[in-house]
Amino acid sequence: MKKISKVLMIISLLMTMALNIGQVKAKTNNLVRNWDFESENNEGWEQNKVGHVIDGVSYGDGNKAGVVPSDCADGYVGQYIYNLKPNTTYKITVQAKVDTDGAKAILATRVFDNNPWEYEGKPEKDQILKEMAVTSTNWQEYSYEFNTALNTNKVFVSLVKWAGVSDSNYEAVKKCNAYIDNVIIEEVNSIEVPEEDYNLVWEDQFNGEKLDLDKWRYETGYVRNKELQEYVDSEENVYLENGDLVLKATKKDEPVTVTIDGQDHKMYYNSGSIESFGHQDVLYGKIEMRAKLTNGKGFWPAFWTLGSEWTSEGQLGEGTAWPECGEIDIMEAPVQSPDGVNKTTWATIHYQKNGSYQKMGGEYKFSEDLADDYHIYGINWTPEKIEWYFDDIVFYTADISDIENFQKPHFVKLNLAVGGSWPGNTIDESKLPAEYRIDYVTYSQTEEQKAAADAFYANAPQISGVKDIKVLKGTPILQENGESGLDLLDGVQAVDKNGKKLTVGVSTLPSTFDTNTVGETMLVYTAKDDSGVYGRTYATLTVVDLPVKDELKKLIEDVELLNADDYT
Repeated sequence: MKKISKVLMIISLLMTMALNIGQVKAKTNNLVRNWDFESENNEGWEQNKVGHVIDGVSYGDGNKAGVVPSDCADGYVGQYIYNLKPNTTYKITVQAKVDTDGAKAILATRVFDNNPWEYEGKPEKDQILKEMAVTSTNWQEYSYEFNTALNTNKVFVSLVKWAGVSDSNYEAVKKCNAYIDNVIIEEVNSIEVPEEDYNLVWEDQFNGEKLDLDKWRYETGYVRNKELQEYVDSEENVYLENGDLVLKATKKDEPVTVTIDGQDHKMYYNSGSIESFGHQDVLYGKIEMRAKLTNGKGFWPAFWTLGSEWTSEGQLGEGTAWPECGEIDIMEAPVQSPDGVNKTTWATIHYQKNGSYQKMGGEYKFSEDLADDYHIYGINWTPEKIEWYFDDIVFYTADISDIENFQKPHFVKLNLAVGGSWPGNTIDESKLPAEYRIDYVTYSQTEEQKAAADAFYANAPQISGVKDIKVLKGTPILQENGESGLDLLDGVQAVDKNGKKLTVGVSTLPSTFDTNTVGETMLVYTAKDDSGVYGRTYATLTVVDLPVKDELKKLIEDVELLNADDYT
């Protein structure tokens, strides 16, 4: 019995020591002053609109807690957290509760400069790092992570009660006491991109003399966002140099005017935009580039994707328009700072859910100008999540497990915009010509990512009989009105996963063309099954101009190459 008693005493002592060590660790690593509200002078806690520290209520063995009391539908108790590191993830953990059924308080982490309730000219949404509803009537742990991307040194953490008189829960919010205790904020160690076995699927190292048009196509003209550039396929604006793809923005001699929504819009610059549409899709995997960005106010380099079923105002036949097609912004870096120094890369997804447009994303702030050196920008995409990384450090993760827009193929885009709705139209022309230099773009997959992608393709509509077509200049194309001509759908058919025959449509990119012009046009074949899943495949229509005498000359040369004994 004595031995058992000693063992029990030792176990009890070890457990007590472990508990104390855990508490010391929380206090040592915790950035919150007076984290358990037990300080005599209520150190650290800001109080406003009757929010305060209360005696006689506590989580655990303490005697105090923070409270936003009853008879108030608008108040808070909170604390500034100082000396935070830039581009760093922190985790907040609290104990909180409300004492009225149907009531709600908000655990909020926000960015304020001086006064927690003055927005200082900024939209409120730009100050919210993270919020979480507190609805339990018993003490419950609430926790989330936030990143300091919107402010590099301090945030304001608070428990807030707020409801308007027209809100359905106004009376419950006003009636309740909202409590908070044991507030812990600790730095989360940086997460590195996992070292897994990735197999290269597709890449461009840009080591040739010209852009590889078997991998990319040019995006040309005015495209979006009321930007001030016209995308061109000029070798002055899109070219390869020293192993880099260079997208260059230059000033036009004279602006070009286009009509947008019935209003004239001028484009003052030329720039470059390329995409893998029709050449390479991506679905799950690691999509990465190494690049040196441009600086100068008003410039906007980007690396992103769109769903491959994308269509624009019916120009590509049946498909889905933005945002239903889905968009993944792997890197966007609009230069907004007055000094024109570019230190921020943005990660965003745009999509449609339940019939409405939605987005989510984060940002990464670097300590130096992103135009000074090459850096890696990428995503690791699985059916469950997309992780964004900068130089191999993951800085944002989005849960996409229930977002259909990101469970289907996308294509890759690279562009350098000038002005527009995000950076604004004040352009630092002293930086012209502005260069966005891309060292490489790669797409690779683990075996698990490949299997998930293969499963999608196996169940998507299958289109067969598609082939490249070459015609002589002036050849008529079969028209819907019954006029005779070349049938672009001849021999083409599609079936769903069960073998059911589907209708196939064909459209072209660019959307308008005629066979009186020598050149190439992309043919886009599209089929959709009964569940709304799209399948697409592509071909090239080439218009050539060979006069009859040249055709005969070529035939004679071919005959001369043959052995006379081989034919009659």
